[in-house]
Amino acid sequence: MVENNTNNNTANNNQSVTVSKKRDFILDGKVGEDTIRKISEAIIDINRYDEEQEVKNSDYVRKPIELIINTYGGSLYDANLMIGVIETSKTPVHTYCHGKAMSAGFYIFASGHKRFATPLATFMYHDGSVGMHDTIHGLKYNLEHYTKLRDRYDNYMLQVTNLPKHIMDEKKRIKEDWYMFADEALIYGLVDEIIPFRNGSR
Repeated sequence: MVENNTNNNTANNNQSVTVSKKRDFILDGKVGEDTIRKISEAIIDINRYDEEQEVKNSDYVRKPIELIINTYGGSLYDANLMIGVIETSKTPVHTYCHGKAMSAGFYIFASGHKRFATPLATFMYHDGSVGMHDTIHGLKYNLEHYTKLRDRYDNYMLQVTNLPKHIMDEKKRIKEDWYMFADEALIYGLVDEIIPFRNGSR
């Protein structure tokens, strides 16, 4: 009897771990292969789990994944991976910003199925930066490519937000970073909802 109880407890513990699958993540530091891969794999794994649960139970409801963005940015190519994973996720991915979502982090935040921020959150959009190449031909080729990549990102932002294109173009023209707080981001459709502080301030 003792052995059976032990086995049952183990099975119950395993089941508990599965049911309470982790669904909250923080993307901080530099956007790069290591940070992006871990979270992307977790989102893919949760989608597989949810698909299995839907097969077993037709009333199963997917619980949203909560992703906190807190980064100055990093690699746009690695941001591409996470944006693609979030955009194709059947399980809702909600993005949150309490601190900063800048550069590549700005784009990742915008890819959330629903986007939240607290009053002191800061967002920043700017033109893409590129490294120097060792030849003039290589520099010219890289510049053409990065320009196309930047334009694709701008088009994406125009699809998922209400950011005015003329302001985006002007910021790029004068090479100026565009900072905005949560209330401004709400106006521009980057943020869907501001989570007020406990005293009610927004």
